[in-house]
Amino acid sequence: MRISVIIPIFRVEEYIERCLQSVLQQDYDNMELILVDDCSPDQSIAIARKILQDSKFEVKFVSHKQNEGLSAARNSGIRVATGDYLYFLDSDDELYAENSISTLACVARETDADCVAGNYQQVSEDRDYVSSRYAHNRIFRGNKEIVRAFTNGDIPIMAWNKLVKKDWILAHDLYFKEGLVNEDELWTFRLVLEAHNIALCGMATYRYFVRSGSIMTDKALVRLKSAIEIYHEMVQAGLQKQCAASLWEYLDRFAFKRYLMLMTLPVDAVVRKDLYKKLRSYQQKTKRIGTKKEWLFRAHLLFGTGIGFHIIKFEAYLYKRLKG
Repeated sequence: MRISVIIPIFRVEEYIERCLQSVLQQDYDNMELILVDDCSPDQSIAIARKILQDSKFEVKFVSHKQNEGLSAARNSGIRVATGDYLYFLDSDDELYAENSISTLACVARETDADCVAGNYQQVSEDRDYVSSRYAHNRIFRGNKEIVRAFTNGDIPIMAWNKLVKKDWILAHDLYFKEGLVNEDELWTFRLVLEAHNIALCGMATYRYFVRSGSIMTDKALVRLKSAIEIYHEMVQAGLQKQCAASLWEYLDRFAFKRYLMLMTLPVDAVVRKDLYKKLRSYQQKTKRIGTKKEWLFRAHLLFGTGIGFHIIKFEAYLYKRLKG
């Protein structure tokens, strides 16, 4: 079973050696490494070429003519990959141990899963820990069970640290939506809609690094705008697939969190109202009444835009007070 490891590269000269060394140490032999240069302006690619010049694995370099973002880089990797399974590795992270890929590959062989998701260690300046949420081997069979697991938070939302069948990705057009921030949420949502067999590996196979740094208001606003478009794409996909009620509940929670973010960001009042109208218009497309426990998420839709805006604003105020 051949595995293609896809590594997008952009401004990671401080971390790329650590990342690539973790790949070179793998005890799984049947791999190809695909490095996608997203027009990185630093020495990342030069460092990578030097490290990989004597690699025992086949190495492919793909170059973009201009910076296109993480989604486009992953898509470029998908297009040139020849593996049976694809694995996405961010270039500022690393594989957890020498047997990370072989461990996931073993699960893939045993289950013939469309997707195998591994556990991970999160590392920050303050502490590091292995996620307890995904600490057990599990197999979700049938789309109904997969959807339930996803809405319960039992399937990781991240695209990295997943083995996914290449033919299955192509058959369902599971490319990444370009031009978005936090695009993993949309990609995994679409994956869940199509999957009939997802395996979870409880062993840690990935090390995810969280670096400190303040989030500026403009960046937070970009994230919010992207999240609203991600929500729209999710709604469209859900309508096409006639989603189960649990997924609509998940989407209502997703939208509500973005309303709260919108109401707490220090942005211009006109911008705030325009974004509220856009998110509201997407949510209205679901044409649902909702369950009793969802009334908080959808109550504002029972009124006009003006009143609905103030209802969400009041709910955000209460939420902030309750959270202290």
